Amino acid sequence: MDGGAVRIAVAVDDQQGLECPCSSSAETAACWLIAELDGATIAGVSQAPCPLTAEGIVNEAVDALCVDVLVCTTARQATCHNLRAHGVQVVTGASGSARRALLEFVTGALSAGDGGASLARS
Repeated sequence: MDGGAVRIAVAVDDQQGLECPCSSSAETAACWLIAELDGATIAGVSQAPCPLTAEGIVNEAVDALCVDVLVCTTARQATCHNLRAHGVQVVTGASGSARRALLEFVTGALSAGDGGASLARS
């Protein structure tokens, strides 16, 4: 990870911080756990309501969150396309806790979704 801090969101179903379980899909997540990574260090963690509608429509809240990557279990193609249009890359295949999903993403263990797994901001 080069180029400074990266904001990675994980689609989750509750408010337990890094121990939140991953949601079954990006569209049905209750909220996004957002981890700001500065190199190999987690500089901060916050949570925000999921900015997607049930249909996967992206709204202005996505831009306000300044997220570089969304890690999720699954996401519809339309959702991936809409997120990419907002500069957010989508990585699917997450399972377990948000902590596990983040670890698997940064170590390259997650398969890339439609948005790719690069940490470079579009």
